Amino acid sequence: VSVSARTTTHTPALLRHRSWQQAAAWLRTQQQPDGGFGYAGLTAAMAYDIALAGENPAGPAWTVNGHSLLAALEAATPAYVDGHDAGQIARVLLAVAQAGADTHHFAGRDLVALLEATYQPATGLYDRYNNFRNALAMKALVTAGRPLPAEAVAGLLAQQQANGGWGWQVGGSGADVDSTGLIMEAVAGAGVPAEHPALQKAIAFLRREQKAD
Repeated sequence: VSVSARTTTHTPALLRHRSWQQAAAWLRTQQQPDGGFGYAGLTAAMAYDIALAGENPAGPAWTVNGHSLLAALEAATPAYVDGHDAGQIARVLLAVAQAGADTHHFAGRDLVALLEATYQPATGLYDRYNNFRNALAMKALVTAGRPLPAEAVAGLLAQQQANGGWGWQVGGSGADVDSTGLIMEAVAGAGVPAEHPALQKAIAFLRREQKAD
């Protein structure tokens, strides 16, 4: 796998920070002999987070027994994405795009095409049941540099509940901070400005949900 990890402006300071060094050292003790972290979804999430922090998931620091973290994800990808689940494809695409690998040729799959094929123009959704997966799909495509249909953003915004939050399920389930936070990230990444009424309502929801500690 040819890869060059993407970085952000805060990355050098983050990588020097003692807390990151301690966390990375612990994570390495959890890496499996095949280079992964157990099941494919967790392996993808770890590859994404490590690349986001500015480290290379295909590099020697994340290689065990000759198997890198990204190579482990590549090996697990066919069985994980061939069910055409938008959320699962998105998790892999996020990791591959953030790591700077080829999103159109990974494990013999065009991850971008697979994810875009799940889009449903009638609803603006990538997954008809799950807001969380829709947010993952949007975030993954933005990370991969792909344009989003305006209806995709509108479709996710339309799922906002009266209290300002979003729930896990499309058209149901109570609002929760996990879904709300990811959806805020997805729509903001798609270009929705912070002053948009939906994001302002979501911020108010999160403030109400914040605990006393």
